Amino acid sequence: MSTYFYLEESRSAVRTLTRSDLGRRLCCFAAVGALVPMALKATRKGGRVVCAGIHMSDIPSFPYELLWGERTITSVANLTRADGADFMEVAARAPLRPKVELFALSQANEALESLRRGALNGAAVLTAEARD
Repeated sequence: MSTYFYLEESRSAVRTLTRSDLGRRLCCFAAVGALVPMALKATRKGGRVVCAGIHMSDIPSFPYELLWGERTITSVANLTRADGADFMEVAARAPLRPKVELFALSQANEALESLRRGALNGAAVLTAEARD
């Protein structure tokens, strides 16, 4: 199961995140844009930082290495802290069964065509072909 962290206004709450706490998703409810780079730093590769406040101060610049590794930053509109907590409880109990369809890299055009036709059952994933 994925790990979720809630970042509060206090910087001390962020400092408690250590490398052993690395999460795949962090929800930032604080209105402090300076917390976003800290949240990225505490997120594993492929993870997502969700900015869930109704307003936020400017996000300062940060080194690209914090975003590298397919980390993402996204926002959601009009989400309260209670909404986020409620959603996380429901999501933890949801019997999610993700589906993927594998395509060799040489089949990328077929994967795109399946996507266009709406014929995919889940996510299309391109895989590297075996080398001789």
